[in-house]
Amino acid sequence: MPARSSDPEHDHVLAPARIAALDGVRGIAILLVLAHQFHLDGTSTSLVGKALDAAFELGWSGVHLFFVLSGFLITGILMDSRRRATYLRTFYMRRVLRIFPLYYLLLIGAFVLAPAAAIAPAIEMRRQAWYWLYLSNWTFLGAASTAVGGLGHCWSLAVEEQFYLAWPPVVRRLGDRGLAFLCIAIASAALLARIALRVTGEHADVVYVATFCRMDALALGALGALALRQPRAVAWLGPRLGQATLGVLTSLAIVAAASRGLPRLNVLTQTVGLTLMGLLFALVVLTVAIQSGPGGRLARALSFAPFRAFGKVSYAIYIFHLPLHIWVTGQLLGRLVPATDDGRHTLHMLVYFATMTAVSFGLATVSWHLIEKRVLALKRFFAPT
Repeated sequence: MPARSSDPEHDHVLAPARIAALDGVRGIAILLVLAHQFHLDGTSTSLVGKALDAAFELGWSGVHLFFVLSGFLITGILMDSRRRATYLRTFYMRRVLRIFPLYYLLLIGAFVLAPAAAIAPAIEMRRQAWYWLYLSNWTFLGAASTAVGGLGHCWSLAVEEQFYLAWPPVVRRLGDRGLAFLCIAIASAALLARIALRVTGEHADVVYVATFCRMDALALGALGALALRQPRAVAWLGPRLGQATLGVLTSLAIVAAASRGLPRLNVLTQTVGLTLMGLLFALVVLTVAIQSGPGGRLARALSFAPFRAFGKVSYAIYIFHLPLHIWVTGQLLGRLVPATDDGRHTLHMLVYFATMTAVSFGLATVSWHLIEKRVLALKRFFAPT
């Protein structure tokens, strides 16, 4: 059992230091993202092919799962350490070591090395600045109205970095009850913001990437971390999580049917769909955390070794997969496997997905051993005291 907190002001339990099944959840999230990004152009004619096309398109939900998981894990870390004297310094430095090296390596490659090697044209500094400052999801307000090629996925990294920056002082200042109310308010505000923007005719891409439109997933994950650390909440929720999950899943299935598969830019998907999806993912993550002992069937299933292996290197996979995909499709694939509108499309897509996933995993594993593992070793200088 997790240990009880020694903080007399907050009667909560400390979650286990690491829950193996959540690495599996992270692995599933990155596989969903890869399925979406590695979905080749073309149309399948068979029923199986059409079903695969729809499933691959739904892979965009992997980013939403990442947001929920980040809200859950980061809030848990902050709650368990918020009374320590080095709270902010420790958190920020450990986050810098985790996320900055690969991200800025990507930017150096895109903005410095690629133009120098004549692989890509130089990008003017006013467009670059949004990426260097982790503001690329706000480019629709500034000098760059479209994503720089190969860096379109950086919008979600920007959302998470903005969350990392703003959330720690909030967690430290508020008590558990105030934090819970704030999470509910944030989730509600995000839903209302998306509805308002779609009703007023704002472009669907703006709604998809704006921080204030996607913060409900982070807030719902944070609410799960709060619940996990409240003994009475765990006792009350435990027997009811299955029914709650089934109810949310049923509601999401209705929205999926009405929207014809939850396409990411659909108005139903972007309003109630995102909220229901975030709630579903939060319930799953909380269930896994509560069932993290040997008796939890869902936790055991998500602890599947391949899922955990992908979860371990998911950050590097996410960083590198889109530039790799754009290079391969631009330089190689168009010559070898043109887009088709017949039964061959499904086979081509599956082969491409499997090959590119294996290559992405291999690159991420090399990155882990050559870069990330060495940088993360520096975390010992910023260990919680």
